[in-house]
Amino acid sequence: MKKTVAVLLALMLLICLAACSGRQGGEVETTSAVTTTEQPETTSSPETLFELSYWDHWAYPAIIELYGRGLIKNLAAFDPDVDAKRCDFINMFLGAVVSPDLAGIKGGLFDSAEAMPFDSAVEMITSALKLKETPSWLTNNFVGLPSVGNSGLTNAECAVITMRIIENIVEEGNDPLEIERKFLINRRDLPFDTATATPYNFVQTYINISPEVRVRAINDSEFWFAVKLPKDEIGLSRQEVQFTITAEEYSSLMEKKEGSSIIKTRYYVTLNGIKVAIDIYREALAGLSVAEIQFESVEKANDFKPYNWFGKDVTSDKRYKNASLAMDGLPE
Repeated sequence: MKKTVAVLLALMLLICLAACSGRQGGEVETTSAVTTTEQPETTSSPETLFELSYWDHWAYPAIIELYGRGLIKNLAAFDPDVDAKRCDFINMFLGAVVSPDLAGIKGGLFDSAEAMPFDSAVEMITSALKLKETPSWLTNNFVGLPSVGNSGLTNAECAVITMRIIENIVEEGNDPLEIERKFLINRRDLPFDTATATPYNFVQTYINISPEVRVRAINDSEFWFAVKLPKDEIGLSRQEVQFTITAEEYSSLMEKKEGSSIIKTRYYVTLNGIKVAIDIYREALAGLSVAEIQFESVEKANDFKPYNWFGKDVTSDKRYKNASLAMDGLPE
């Protein structure tokens, strides 16, 4: 009996030892699993990363504001103190006054890599915004702005210039407008002899139809870029941003053309203090002649009394818009 009890006690002891060993092994495995688990990596936003590097930069507020408006696409790669490319300045400017999406049309409108001197930037802005003179808000009290006219702007300076345009033009509702009336004419009825007038030979090409983006070569020596957006239902008033571009930029944009180029010769005549543009179309649009007059206000445009040699008013007839002529040809 004693031997039986001893055997049973020994068996029970072995079972207890085995159970304890199993529990200790499980605890070790669990502890090991916890200690080897990798913690998720913490990521920072582009704003945070930029702030860590440039929080005390003089242009920091403008840069962050433009990023929030979608005018700076890649904040992580934006170095404020690097010389800006001409294309970056133009794209930022167009994004501010027209739309942040404009720069991406046709895979990108401008790609010129040369520097953008301050004097050139001011000249472009003054022309594009139809300003009668260079405004003081553009040039005064500008921290960090190059004092030498041919010095290239930095990214920071481009950002601050763009913010000043937004604050003084866009947010004040001072968009540059083209207020124009257009009339059909018969060139035989012109009150002057075109043989004695100065001709301006235009090649006008559309890069995009909506929004309307076009380039224009004048006498093969002057090149212009323009964006136009309708401001009313009849086509009398449109937002227009227009400025000169380089021959290289013109050639690059011509590769993205839509429709046919418009070939026409323009003459100017001033009658009773009013400047009239006479367009004589050629080649595919031969036979079409129009007179265009631009006005300072809608009221002056509506008050204008057409000259007796003017024909039908086609201001609101979309068939006679140059974009329509480029795509569809002469109206039937």
